[in-house]
Amino acid sequence: ELPAQSLLQGFRRKPDRLDITQSKLHKTAKAVELRSSFWGGEESSPRVK
Repeated sequence: ELPAQSLLQGFRRKPDRLDITQSKLHKTAKAVELRSSFWGGEESSPRVK
């Protein structure tokens, strides 16, 4: 029973790490979009030209 419990705990811990990594990727993606909109204004909004 002990190894099964440890496996269950491992499976419970892994999703938390995945959620953290996904949230970090989401934040970085948003930051990249903001940077691209600032520096690559021509691509994001043709109104600049």
